[in-house]
Amino acid sequence: MKHVSAKEFAPFTHKLSEGKAEFMGDGIFVVLQLDPIARKRQNVVLSKDDLAALRALPGLTVSLEEGVAEYAGSGVWGVFQDDNTTGKPQNVFLTEQDLEALLAAA
Repeated sequence: MKHVSAKEFAPFTHKLSEGKAEFMGDGIFVVLQLDPIARKRQNVVLSKDDLAALRALPGLTVSLEEGVAEYAGSGVWGVFQDDNTTGKPQNVFLTEQDLEALLAAA
């Protein structure tokens, strides 16, 4: 039987233009950013399908598996979801480069 270390179970982390994304497997990412105004950590969960939808439909409001994304212009998306445990709204912002990097990692 092979011993598996905690490091091998750790999610893959990808640095974004703002914050980071943790790849959880099966095409799922948790995107984490710090809100500079509220000084609180914000996080949303995105699937590979969500990321592909954002790349395919720039300039629109896109319904996601959970939440919604709105194109903010200049290649930036705002992603808005409610936290499943607290019900509080969460948001992060992704650039086109972030989307491409996450899709490549998925």
